[in-house]
Amino acid sequence: MADALHTNRETAQHIINQGCHYLLTVRGNQPKLHEQLAEYFSGMGPDVVDWDSGHGRVECRQIVRSGDIGRCPQWLDFPGRASWRR
Repeated sequence: MADALHTNRETAQHIINQGCHYLLTVRGNQPKLHEQLAEYFSGMGPDVVDWDSGHGRVECRQIVRSGDIGRCPQWLDFPGRASWRR
């Protein structure tokens, strides 16, 4: 798992080349990708919901899986694409 700063194609490909998997966060620092993913996953219920508190705040994290990579849309050109965290 990595911070949104590391969400880029080069990092994802490097992780895959090492034989590993990743979980990367897409946030507002990539507005086009974030908007496209939000639209694609709208209407899908979360697979995992996690509540956490600390540092004076409460956060809700939801994971929505896209399922089979072959079912991901062609416009999502990202190495190893499979999941989205919002």
